Amino acid sequence: MKTVTLTTLALTGIATAQTPVPATEGGGTDALALSRFSASEEINFFNLQGGNVTQFLSTIDWDTPIHNLSASLTMPVYTDGNTGAGMLDLGAQWVALESKDSFVDTLTLTLDVLLPTSSAGFGGTGVNPVVGAQTGGQTGLEGLQWNAGAAWQWNTSGNYIPVFGGFTEENILSAEGGLSWAVAETLQVQGNYGFWYLDNGSSVNTVGPALQWTPCHNAELGFRCDIPFSDTDASDLELIVGFSAGIKF
Repeated sequence: MKTVTLTTLALTGIATAQTPVPATEGGGTDALALSRFSASEEINFFNLQGGNVTQFLSTIDWDTPIHNLSASLTMPVYTDGNTGAGMLDLGAQWVALESKDSFVDTLTLTLDVLLPTSSAGFGGTGVNPVVGAQTGGQTGLEGLQWNAGAAWQWNTSGNYIPVFGGFTEENILSAEGGLSWAVAETLQVQGNYGFWYLDNGSSVNTVGPALQWTPCHNAELGFRCDIPFSDTDASDLELIVGFSAGIKF
């Protein structure tokens, strides 16, 4: 099952990084079967000095007939007293490297296109392309895994970025990394680092814990808390708390 981190600090905004389940070889009807279709819902709460923002991310993803290529569609909704839609995210993820039980298990390359579907000022009027990569693997210690990712968003006409307190017209670099320890067969404890940078020099760093619970083979629940420990004047972020739920059909 594919999930986007726990709450998904998605790399397109707060958003972090999507790591797809590799598609099965083949094409036609089998490659598009509903057994490789999943959906997730995420809620992120941003505690800002100037007020609070709540972000809802609804995502569906599926495999394509092309081997190791999957696609996704994410619709963000924001509320800060006003409520509106964000920029629709149409993404593609290609698993370029697979190596089971090694230091580098996977390398995934991503391309997202953010479309101008926003309302109430929660996005721009242009099309923003985003390129990224995610990787991860085994540390050599039993049950302990690592992950890392980065993305660059060309901000053609602006976008709403909660970690910077609202609308920005700067290009955005985002990165993340973390360690995950399987304390039980269905429970993982994680430590995560996040970084956001605007090309005017402004930046935000966060660190925090996360939990991921798999109550059954086709469902996941997540919790995450991110605390800023270093930032510039561009952000008044004080805390991020997120919850997620995902299911595979």
